[in-house]
Amino acid sequence: MALGCAQLIESLISKPLDSLEIRALQRRNLVHGTKEKVEEARGTLDAKSNIRTHLLGASLVVSAVGFLSGYGLAALFTSDSNC
Repeated sequence: MALGCAQLIESLISKPLDSLEIRALQRRNLVHGTKEKVEEARGTLDAKSNIRTHLLGASLVVSAVGFLSGYGLAALFTSDSNC
């Protein structure tokens, strides 16, 4: 009994329906398709899952930047006797 979108629209066109009702059905199908895409994107852009995925890389980058900053700052305060 499940008809595809195209078959459903074609069966509705064969009946004496108003063109506005047909457009509403097409828009409704478009909105439902867009809703599924938004839910899929929302799952992809979830902050908790992204943090879990990239936590190791981010912590390595932050620790490397901290180490290099500390090393550079220490170099400013140490004196070289040859200068």
